[in-house]
Amino acid sequence: MLKEESTFRRKESMRPIFEGVRQYFTLEYITTAMGLLGHTAVYLQAAKIIYLQSAYAVSLSGTLVAFASMVCWFSYGVSKRIRPLIVTNIFGLIGMCIVLWGIFYYGDSPSSIYKEARVEIKRNKL
Repeated sequence: MLKEESTFRRKESMRPIFEGVRQYFTLEYITTAMGLLGHTAVYLQAAKIIYLQSAYAVSLSGTLVAFASMVCWFSYGVSKRIRPLIVTNIFGLIGMCIVLWGIFYYGDSPSSIYKEARVEIKRNKL
């Protein structure tokens, strides 16, 4: 076998590997973009809470479950070194922290509603 033939065969055999790498990076960018797009809903919820200065209809338990889910997916992405999971879940966790802050800061919890009702009752008695 000539030296030129072996070099040619080696280059041909490497071509599918490079095409697979290119497809992987394309898939990585697409999944990252879709993950970021999906987590924008969290930021829309945070914007609504801050704009209305009320988190009356936002479920704290549902938000905590979603937060725990994001933490699990982020941990999995870190352990397997999957960049789209890491990037998108950092983005989502930041947004979820803003939502949780809004729930605790502006939240109309039942206790605050009862306090307002008691104040209103006292005003009416006077």
